[in-house]
Parts: sequence; C-alpha cells; structure tokens
Amino acid sequence: IIDYRGGRIRTGPGSIVVLAPGEMHTGGPAACDGYAYRALYAEPSLLTEGILGSPPHFRDPVLDDPELAAALRTAHTDLSACPDPLEAESRLPWLLAALARRHSTARPACDTVPGAAHIAHAVRDRLAD
Repeated sequence: IIDYRGGRIRTGPGSIVVLAPGEMHTGGPAACDGYAYRALYAEPSLLTEGILGSPPHFRDPVLDDPELAAALRTAHTDLSACPDPLEAESRLPWLLAALARRHSTARPACDTVPGAAHIAHAVRDRLAD
C-alpha cells in the first residue's frame, strides 16, 4: 500500500510503480506477512534526453506491463549482482525509453535512445582496448 497524492494505492507482484520526483509518499505491506520491492531512482534527464521534449507524465502511478516489469527486474538483479557501468549505460536507457514511450502521456520528440552516441563511443573504446 502506498499513500500518494492524497490517495491510497494498492500494488501487487509484478507491477511497476512510477512516482514523480520529490512527491511525498509512504509505503507499507498490504498483508501481515510483509512485502519486498526493488527501487530504481533514475535521473529525470534519462527520461527526457532524446525521448521526450518535456518530462514524462504518468496518469496512473501503477502500471500494468508484465513484459517491462520483468525486464526491469532482471536488469536490476543483474546490475546489483555485478555492477558494470557500461552494462548499466546500455540497458537502463533502453528500459527507461520503453517506460516513457509505453506509458507517458507526453509525446516523443524523436525516436532516439538517450545517450546513444555516448554508449556507442564507450563500446568502441572498450573494444579497441
């Protein structure tokens, strides 16, 4: 259960929760047996650079997208177990772009991946080494 924007949100396994930066909220278990969750605090610019001309707007803070939820969970698990800056720089922008494209009410300014040029140069340099 999350108290957010004057309401109470109930989430379930596999849901994606998107809260606006700086918005006050609380969270707790809906049942006596507790809960677990993974959090990703993305720099807002990752959702706007090259994807949207303005910050994304999500009408509903709880998103039902099992495919994206699974991809986010896998990336979070992999990057937590074996942090690799290059891996993070290549996976996270794709996932955040998918989140913005699929669920934000703001429209894309263009169809490029944020930081793509930087990622390509980092891969090129690593391969050259």
